[in-house]
Amino acid sequence: TMEKRFLRPDGLYVWTSMTVSPLFDLFDTTPMHLLLLEDISARKVADEELKESERSKSVLLSNIPGLAYRCKNDSEWTMLYVSEGCYELTGYEAESLTNNRDISFEQLIAPEYRQKLRIEWDRVLRERRRLKYEYEIITIKGERKWVLELAEGIYSDSGDVETLEGIILDISDRKAIEDTLRYNSEH
Repeated sequence: TMEKRFLRPDGLYVWTSMTVSPLFDLFDTTPMHLLLLEDISARKVADEELKESERSKSVLLSNIPGLAYRCKNDSEWTMLYVSEGCYELTGYEAESLTNNRDISFEQLIAPEYRQKLRIEWDRVLRERRRLKYEYEIITIKGERKWVLELAEGIYSDSGDVETLEGIILDISDRKAIEDTLRYNSEH
């Protein structure tokens, strides 16, 4: 069995899965083979489209000023997937947060925002809306960073929340500018 590409008379290519098997006839000693060809062109196109989609997603995720994630809707926001932007944002490798290996995402949220964020998540999930929320996190070095979380719940067919998915963007520069503008307008 092998995959093989053939050139059609109209100049287009067709991908096939080709299977060759010996065919034995008890009365004839002439060697014969059975050849089965299956057109797999549609699957090949789908595979290429998937590869391209994954490549595009990878490029997009590697260029956002923050991280993308998928997590459980539990008390620690247990991360199932965290993009590589995690390191630049938090100082932790993505694997450190995945399944709470070294630290949970909940522990990174500044304590004064933890309950407020949970309340907001409960509200948007109940209303089946998207989350848009600003809060501070504490990095591995103990520095505070302002982040904007844009996310939504992913629901099962029965309507239960399966996971939460979104992005968390570093907005510390924007917050610093806002503080400067606010200070200048007050003085």
